[in-house]
Amino acid sequence: MKLRYEYEIAAGHRILDYSGKCRFLHGHNYFFVVEIEVEELDEVGFVIDFNEVKSILLELDHKTLLRKDDPLADLLEANGQPVVRMEGNPSAENIALWVGQRLRERLGNRIRSLRVVVWENRRGSVEYRYP
Repeated sequence: MKLRYEYEIAAGHRILDYSGKCRFLHGHNYFFVVEIEVEELDEVGFVIDFNEVKSILLELDHKTLLRKDDPLADLLEANGQPVVRMEGNPSAENIALWVGQRLRERLGNRIRSLRVVVWENRRGSVEYRYP
């Protein structure tokens, strides 16, 4: 059985150690497409509750996504801005990986396949796949 879920969030970010304009704090309306395939449904009859997928995406919504060592993170948090600290730069690639890892944690060994597509704008997207 395969589930498909689409959702849009807004978030700010910047890319450290990068010479392009994305090194400056800015934001995007990220559009996500999540597809999850399992061998068997859970005890309720779901692949996963749509609200669980949504709750993972909402962890990023209206937050500032920063690399964990970004010096701006402490300043923003001290002034009440919610920050999500990521292992690497908050590129679309790492955001897709972040979402994919959380979905894998929730579903465990039930996953047959997982696909997370992140559209940063209407022209460009990245795709995370498991396995």
